[in-house]
Amino acid sequence: MLKKINRISRETEIKEVLKDGRYLHTDFWMRKVIKTDTDRKFLVIVSKKVAKLAVDRNRMKRLAYEVIRKNLEKLPEGIRMVLVVKKPYEKIGDEIVGGL
Repeated sequence: MLKKINRISRETEIKEVLKDGRYLHTDFWMRKVIKTDTDRKFLVIVSKKVAKLAVDRNRMKRLAYEVIRKNLEKLPEGIRMVLVVKKPYEKIGDEIVGGL
């Protein structure tokens, strides 16, 4: 799991990224990124429209967070990213790595 210092937790941070962030999307996910002066922070969102069961939504989040954790040193300093999963996909990690 991604460390707490690397996760976006405040509602104001989430709104700031969603409002002002640069937009990029694929068939499976959408992301918004904003540059900041602080550490790298990330948030993964999976809607009930994507997966009805909480077990499935949590699995997709865990997979995404694990990919981010493993590739954290490759990511630039000072970014906040919100990743929104659009379709259920078992190999979500491969798609995220390709888009980072």
